Amino acid sequence: MQSNSFTSGPHIKVTILSKESSLHKVLLSHSDHFSCEIPHDLAEKIAKEVYSWLLAYSLRKETKILHFDLNTYPPFTKRVLEEMALIPLGSFESYSGLAKRSGSQRAARAVGNICRGNPFPLFIPCHRVLSADGSIGGFAYGLKMKQEILQFENAI
Repeated sequence: MQSNSFTSGPHIKVTILSKESSLHKVLLSHSDHFSCEIPHDLAEKIAKEVYSWLLAYSLRKETKILHFDLNTYPPFTKRVLEEMALIPLGSFESYSGLAKRSGSQRAARAVGNICRGNPFPLFIPCHRVLSADGSIGGFAYGLKMKQEILQFENAI
């Protein structure tokens, strides 16, 4: 694993998992600073894109969306993840709003489940999805981490 630290960012470590030299999954964990671990067997082009994305993010710059292969997911899940990826830095969307944007107005609970199972957190910003009443909602990595990420992004 190649470890990188950034001078600013939320206090999390981003761990990239690869499979057959491609991006497979992203894990988040609490840390005392913003850092990432990128496996050596990740294709060089993808590793550079991941690092560049994280560097720009650490500077609170809007970044281009990385390419994720979402074709193995059911159609609704794929649509939700694609729509979620479009939520701009510093903004948020409600679970019900994301359900509506994804073509199923009454599927807010399903959107929450998709957020919880998001294979690429931070990159596909499930942390930017909040409850309709503006409360923080849930997060697979804990509400403290979600709140810290949103505060770093100036979204709340």
